[in-house]
Amino acid sequence: MNPEKLRKFFKGDCSAEEVYSILRWINTPEGKKELERFFDGYHGDYTMDSRVSEGILAKIKDRIDLDAEPEVVFEKTVDRKIFRMEKLAYLRNTVAACVVVFLVVWGVAHFYSQKGISDSRTASLQAEWIERSVPVGQKLKLRLGDGTEVILNSLSSIRFPRKFSEETREVFLEGEGFFEVTPEQNRPFIVRSDQMETKVLGTSFLVRTADDKPAMVAVLTGKVQVSLPADQQMDEEKDVVVLEPMDAVKVSSAAGSFDRVPVEYDEVFAWKDDVISFKETEFQEVVGRLEKWYGVKILLPDSWRPTAHYTGRFEKQTLEEVLLGLSFVYDFQFRIDNSTVTIYR
Repeated sequence: MNPEKLRKFFKGDCSAEEVYSILRWINTPEGKKELERFFDGYHGDYTMDSRVSEGILAKIKDRIDLDAEPEVVFEKTVDRKIFRMEKLAYLRNTVAACVVVFLVVWGVAHFYSQKGISDSRTASLQAEWIERSVPVGQKLKLRLGDGTEVILNSLSSIRFPRKFSEETREVFLEGEGFFEVTPEQNRPFIVRSDQMETKVLGTSFLVRTADDKPAMVAVLTGKVQVSLPADQQMDEEKDVVVLEPMDAVKVSSAAGSFDRVPVEYDEVFAWKDDVISFKETEFQEVVGRLEKWYGVKILLPDSWRPTAHYTGRFEKQTLEEVLLGLSFVYDFQFRIDNSTVTIYR
């Protein structure tokens, strides 16, 4: 570990990302030994009254919760490959670990003291909201603190509290997300967007907010209740719908109403399995979906717009493999240069 970064840590000048990396490093055998050596040779000008340090220690334990599992665990898909972020392991069960915990607490206490964080600030951190966004060409998989799993599609975002309340579990979605909700009879799970509210106790379903397609909720397993936002409701009987497996509603924002339709798995859910599926799809839509799926720009010949619709299914295949399959149908050749694809006749 860079000694200068450790000095910043003990002075309270580290960013949140740097503090996180130092905590991970400290949990390694090499990190513990090196930190102890650093501390032996560290000469700072900071002292703390024992009563003050005990108070700060209590607050820190409330904040970082040394004996608990983290509330949120992330798994991120980058360039169609999944990389797992390992859960932060906590220091305990050995004398050496106790020493390191003391050092970490001392350093973080110094950090908090230097920054002058008040009791009200600590309370606000406990109510912190987290937001995650997915860039083009990628997907993001989250496991929330209650065990609920969420898969976000490209160009989507989600906002959720670091810890859910005791009464409800509420998240806000923009874009497209698939939810597999952990059942809790007395604590409903609610997905909110500008167009609708989706309420469940335990099921798997998809929510898509309005973009280039109508906003939609589709159910894979269980039941969900979908309603218009309270300020848009005109008739409770028409503005609240209960869906069963393979049912969906599409939302007309202009009319403020639901259109109930049946759905097929590949049509709605296959993307979460890294499958891109087309059914009687116009060529321009095929191109648009490939650009979003792989994060590329596809250039077409001037005035060439095929009219034939395409039906096909590609499972975990590269862009080159997909384009090769399409080229036999539409009779074209292509060239891939980094994130630009040129199609020519």
